Amino acid sequence: MGNPLPGASVRIGTDTVVFKTDTAGFFIIPRLRGGVVDVHIQMVGFEEGVFRMRLPDSGTVERLFSLDFNGFMLPEVVVQARAEILEPRYV
Repeated sequence: MGNPLPGASVRIGTDTVVFKTDTAGFFIIPRLRGGVVDVHIQMVGFEEGVFRMRLPDSGTVERLFSLDFNGFMLPEVVVQARAEILEPRYV
């Protein structure tokens, strides 16, 4: 498998609440109802992943999710800076 993605955004179904993965790439979303849900995971530099899974009525579910890297498609960034002349503090 690949590396964990800390800070990835996780959303369940059409819910607007977004959860973030921790430094190890894990996330916990408490109090979900059992049934079939779509898990949406997004991270800059990766294709969004949508994973359909069945949740039990109770208990804990562990699953690995894999996102496809697309960093080569990120737009170019141009940084410009201007230095100003500073006055000396003591003359």
